[in-house]
Amino acid sequence: MRAIALTPGLHEELWQHRRSSPFNGNDERVFCHLERGSVYRYETYKDALKQAFEAAGLEWPEHLRPCHDLRVTAITNDAIAGMHPIAIMTKAGHASMATTKRYLKLGRRRLP
Repeated sequence: MRAIALTPGLHEELWQHRRSSPFNGNDERVFCHLERGSVYRYETYKDALKQAFEAAGLEWPEHLRPCHDLRVTAITNDAIAGMHPIAIMTKAGHASMATTKRYLKLGRRRLP
């Protein structure tokens, strides 16, 4: 478990999501199984993401690792946005700056 800073807009979106959930107690998760309130398993997440790709008319990338690749994207976007390297390391939960530097290097490769 770790604390991370959220933008005001994201904070509000998460708050509204939680308020609309039947599982909105202080001891419950923001993202959980929709019917039971239990942990939202990787398999469920992957299936839902595949359905979203299909609904959007997008092809599922052959080597996509849903959770890991979305995590990499979020951390790389932080680097592109100029977030301080120590803040990125803390948010990612990395024990070593060497690991975080991989994302900082990716963040310097901006698209034109």
